[in-house]
Amino acid sequence: MEVESNQLINTSDSHQNDGHRRIYKRRWIVLIIVSLINICNSGVWISLAPVADRAAQFYGTNSDGIDLFSSIFFMSTIAIGFITIWIVDRNGLMLGIYLGAILNAFGITLRTLSSAEFVVNSLSLSLRMQYIIAIVGQMIAGLGQPFVLFSPTKVAELWFPTNQRALATTITGMSNPMGIVLGTISSPIIVTDFSKIPTLSIFWCIPSVVTLLMTIAFVRSSKPPTPPSNSAEVINSTPYFTAIKELLKLKAYLMLLLYMGCAVGMFSAFITLIEQILRSKRYDDSFSSVCIAIMISSGLMGAASVSYVVDKNKRYTTAMKLSIALATLSIIGLLVSL
Repeated sequence: MEVESNQLINTSDSHQNDGHRRIYKRRWIVLIIVSLINICNSGVWISLAPVADRAAQFYGTNSDGIDLFSSIFFMSTIAIGFITIWIVDRNGLMLGIYLGAILNAFGITLRTLSSAEFVVNSLSLSLRMQYIIAIVGQMIAGLGQPFVLFSPTKVAELWFPTNQRALATTITGMSNPMGIVLGTISSPIIVTDFSKIPTLSIFWCIPSVVTLLMTIAFVRSSKPPTPPSNSAEVINSTPYFTAIKELLKLKAYLMLLLYMGCAVGMFSAFITLIEQILRSKRYDDSFSSVCIAIMISSGLMGAASVSYVVDKNKRYTTAMKLSIALATLSIIGLLVSL
């Protein structure tokens, strides 16, 4: 047990309904690391989409071949999604964070090596083999996504008091779209010519490896020595598979599952294909990146403001209904504009 003098402990922000609880300052370190992994992971995912035509030229394939980088990333996530949740639920958050950081760093490193000139020359790799290795690296990075993508609520539950959970979840949740913004903006800037594709991979490889080293250095436990709230002591009271069965019986949950599935599916497809859609209408890569950046930045500002309001009044259902209504109107407007 850590003593009160430890600088990583702060008891001033305990929730009044949780009694006397120790709140550890290192919760912010865990939060930052998970956010950084999410940023790197989503950046790796989307980085080739804004420059699909140049990437296709580099790998000697077509637009469909570059779209596979995005598709296989999500297929990997779906393939092990439930297994990931079970692993984290059974073995703890720390293992999930480690696996997410390791898989993401290894995947982008493999993709980077597939395009590195010294590797290609020394192994006499054909253009087809470079493409296959890059796809395998993308798939491995995709396997790491669910470990960090599903962790925001777990981090909030285990490390944060009840009155900070919405904020903590929002910060880590926002890290994924922030990575998408960085990926879409940086790609056209870096890839001025198809020969710059290796530079783009290096751009995402370095922070991914650094984040892995940060994870090894600073993430030492799945949860703090003392729970930050009363509810944190019982969050694992329901067995995993029992909880899944109970959720699937809830009408409200199934409706939310349907909505979120449609929303995430359309969002992912749109930002993957927007460069090709706009290019067919004679817009350049930079314009498509600006469109994605505006869309995601608006979402980030909305998420930040909504989380603050919800933290105050606890009207989660009302906030969700308003979000669904606005998203539906936006989708209709998007369809009309195209």
